[in-house]
Amino acid sequence: NFLANVNFFLIEGLYATGGFGVAYGSYDSESLLKVNHYSEMGVAAKAGAGAEFFVNGTVAAGVEASYTRHFYSESYFDTVGGGIVIRWY
Repeated sequence: NFLANVNFFLIEGLYATGGFGVAYGSYDSESLLKVNHYSEMGVAAKAGAGAEFFVNGTVAAGVEASYTRHFYSESYFDTVGGGIVIRWY
């Protein structure tokens, strides 16, 4: 997926994040007689939270957890992510 994100800083060091954008899905569905392959473009929406601290005057490091839902015409699916973030302000 390719999302545009926005961060809302709640208190110093703690933020909520959200995003919306395009997604591409490729998956298989198996029926009794055959396997169906689907590939399509869709949209995705993301929500999450994180915490960060400034390493120096322009660089911040932290952790983030997020949940993303992908919407397609034939189905939808969810992903949960987490990671270490480094931002340059």
